Amino acid sequence: MPAARRLLSFATLICLNAPAGALAYDNSACWHYAKQQGLRPDITCTPITAALLQSLKNASQSQIAVLMNEPGEPYPDGTLHYTGNDLNNDGSYQGTIALTLTGGQVTAIAAQLDNPAQGGAYFTYRWVQGSTACSDLPEIQNPC
Repeated sequence: MPAARRLLSFATLICLNAPAGALAYDNSACWHYAKQQGLRPDITCTPITAALLQSLKNASQSQIAVLMNEPGEPYPDGTLHYTGNDLNNDGSYQGTIALTLTGGQVTAIAAQLDNPAQGGAYFTYRWVQGSTACSDLPEIQNPC
């Protein structure tokens, strides 16, 4: 089973077994302005990787909250937004992710990312249900 599918299956299992209110968020580990501005539901400390982006395909909103460890910020256009702010310099990406949900399931993903370990190199990732993801992430290399 591919790693992304295992991650999504694990997240589904956690989500189905999590008690109500179990997804209270605390992103103070990577949100340095938490004391001044408060915690934000869109800031995630989850490392943003190509595998994570792939695992968000077709995910439900509760699966997304488990995978991202945050509820996300709903925008007026109906998308759910996250800002990846993992500051571990572990090779993961930082940036924004917008998820389009239709019928409670992710049907499109748009991400604008950078990698501080690569001198701030800028990458995109796009996926629409029924198509192959396109991206200039080194792990994917399928230009949009």
